[in-house]
Amino acid sequence: QLEKQLDLCGGAMNIGRPKGYVDPPQFAQQNKLSMAQMFAAQLSGGPSNCVLIEGLANVQTMRNEDEKRELYDEVYAEGSRFGSVSGLAIPTAPPHIPPDQPSPVILRYSSVPAAEKCKAAMDGRQFDDNTLKASFVAEPDFYKAYHGDWFPQQ
Repeated sequence: QLEKQLDLCGGAMNIGRPKGYVDPPQFAQQNKLSMAQMFAAQLSGGPSNCVLIEGLANVQTMRNEDEKRELYDEVYAEGSRFGSVSGLAIPTAPPHIPPDQPSPVILRYSSVPAAEKCKAAMDGRQFDDNTLKASFVAEPDFYKAYHGDWFPQQ
């Protein structure tokens, strides 16, 4: 613990650590542990900050850029009701994917609790005569979809 009093220009100046200070090595260890716990939860199918929603639209609809943009805006607005949305991915289906197959939509939240709220609200919800299916996915899956890779159906 650093506690010192220094004479500066004829006045006393206190030097020390602020209340609640945590040494960097200890903080780094806590951060590694929480990242490891999050990774383990994702591997076990537990909650993550990314939610896959299936059933919003089919592949044929998402091949139309205007329809895709409209759905993007609607999903972003609806998803924001549950927390801070830090990303949304609607991958483009390759030509060999049947047009009637559901197109995946993945929301990335800034926190796991917000994603949990989204999943609870969206799973089983009706949208355009379709029953939505919501599930957690790992963050690397979100980034793949965000960069255009087709997300395999679960």
